[in-house]
Amino acid sequence: MGNDQIESVAFFKNCKQLFDAYRVPHSLKAILIRPFLNERARSYLAKLDTVVSGDYDTLKEALLRDFKLSPNVYLQRFNKCVKTSDDMYRL
Repeated sequence: MGNDQIESVAFFKNCKQLFDAYRVPHSLKAILIRPFLNERARSYLAKLDTVVSGDYDTLKEALLRDFKLSPNVYLQRFNKCVKTSDDMYRL
């Protein structure tokens, strides 16, 4: 998981794909992602109740809620995009 808020969505999508591919039991999912969380997510995880942090779906919802990913975050990121001299307009 990277430090950027928006990367967290891709992180959880990638986790889901890996969990499905390797048929990981639901009871292990929350435990398996812990080493890969960024510092902010780990500090938030330490504050959560064990019931929330032990269930993957609840943990995922709590982390995404803490990162406050809303359409406005994506709009702000889009509005800040600029083309560098190395980029092409197609990118």
